[in-house]
Amino acid sequence: MFEVDFCPFQIRLASKLNRFPESHPTQWRAGLFLRCTQKSLSKLNVTFAEYYPHPSLRDITTEEFLDTFAAQKYCSQRKTLQFLIQDHHYQYHLFEDKAPLPSFYNHHFGIPEESRESPASYPESVYKLKCDHHFKQLLECFDKKRPQTFLLRLDANGLFNETSYQEFRSYLNTFLKGSFSSIEYIEDPSESTDWSWVDLPTAQDFVQPKSPIPDYYIYKPNRDFLSELSWQPKKIIFSSYQGGPLGQWHAYQELMAFGDLSLPHGIITPSHEIDSLLNKPIFQLKNETPCLYQKQRLRLLTFAPHRPNIELMYKNLHQLPWRFLCTI
Repeated sequence: MFEVDFCPFQIRLASKLNRFPESHPTQWRAGLFLRCTQKSLSKLNVTFAEYYPHPSLRDITTEEFLDTFAAQKYCSQRKTLQFLIQDHHYQYHLFEDKAPLPSFYNHHFGIPEESRESPASYPESVYKLKCDHHFKQLLECFDKKRPQTFLLRLDANGLFNETSYQEFRSYLNTFLKGSFSSIEYIEDPSESTDWSWVDLPTAQDFVQPKSPIPDYYIYKPNRDFLSELSWQPKKIIFSSYQGGPLGQWHAYQELMAFGDLSLPHGIITPSHEIDSLLNKPIFQLKNETPCLYQKQRLRLLTFAPHRPNIELMYKNLHQLPWRFLCTI
């Protein structure tokens, strides 16, 4: 048995993440840090985990999460408990083993801010774009400095029906000049479970279609268990849950253990303001690696963990005002 404590935190987003009202950048959103204390004869082991819900994606609130955590009623609670247990292993490799921390590829989230004022073309890379009311404006901006080669990962968050999708596709056809080879996939094109009218490669995040089987699966280690996936996608893209740095660190750990490191993933998400001692980025850009991806020559963003900032993150977690939650 071990004790579990909790500490609430708030995040304010730097930019709108999706089409849902709760993702507005002016709003503070609630999350939880959890701490597990295990006493042994030789030492005291202290581990941490994070829960950051998206209610629009059917996540339980922080209040319900705390009320029922001891019962382990929901998948998100079981996953958080697993990270609480495994965090001891992650800390050992960080503080004791000191082995090199591997790098990974990450897509651009939107259009790189630092490139917007530059006269040069945008990098020849992979871009994830949200299909919201700013989408046309974003494509027009991208078109002004369009690179010769690029791949787009479109995220619709269940936005379209069959009619609105055809209108959207017509606009894309004009932008892409009739060639859709630059679209790697569209994620959750509709809230309907019938995606048979979608003629682009698809990716499943929170909507599970009955037909056809998607080409990609967007795996959120902070929310789900990969072992519980009931189908076999062609490719799995790992994505953090856009919460705090601890959640990103744990998502990175699962990517290292189970992910395909030849693919660009979504561990790095837009910056945000967090009302705790954990504001420093825990990953740093190493370079833009030239490689052949999806039959195109691209320069993929290569990130590596920033060890000093991760060590500081753990130091600051110890200093938070913890409150007792339960014994498990």
